[in-house]
Amino acid sequence: MTASAILGALATRWAREVDPDLILDPAERERRAGFARRAFYQELAIRSAVACRSRANRNAGNAVAEGAGPDPTSAPAIEEAGAPDAQLQLPA
Repeated sequence: MTASAILGALATRWAREVDPDLILDPAERERRAGFARRAFYQELAIRSAVACRSRANRNAGNAVAEGAGPDPTSAPAIEEAGAPDAQLQLPA
């Protein structure tokens, strides 16, 4: 199946979802199908973010336990940033 065929099938699905009896005006059906499409993709993005965060938290726990890399919560020493008594110069 091509991408355009899949998108066409999804558009038909959303149109049927919002107006199963074909009562609405086609323009209104299309408008509501657009809302359904956006809701679908927003839910997909939320689920993806939750899974990604969960995976990152799981992997972060493994990395700290194995001692891989510096502790991300520790602040760099002043000597690493430059001279010991230097003030940061912010752009105007």
